[in-house]
Amino acid sequence: MPYSDWAQLVSGLMHDTPLGQVVQIRMEKDLKIIQKYSPYERGVRADWLCFKAEKLKNTGTMGDIEQLQASFKKMFGKKEAPHG
Repeated sequence: MPYSDWAQLVSGLMHDTPLGQVVQIRMEKDLKIIQKYSPYERGVRADWLCFKAEKLKNTGTMGDIEQLQASFKKMFGKKEAPHG
């Protein structure tokens, strides 16, 4: 099943169902929300990003891969120490 078809099917899921929660975690783009995720939620998101990275490695373009790498860096990269 193509992702676009799957996305249409699950887009109507309520967020309070287990599958709805996983879909919400995977689709979240707001870094402020992502930073507040629990270790479990971060794991769900990391697993999804790894899956997407593997798929892109086999079928994607370099632009897609660079965009995914940037997302990983924002989520898991080192935070700079405050100067002062």
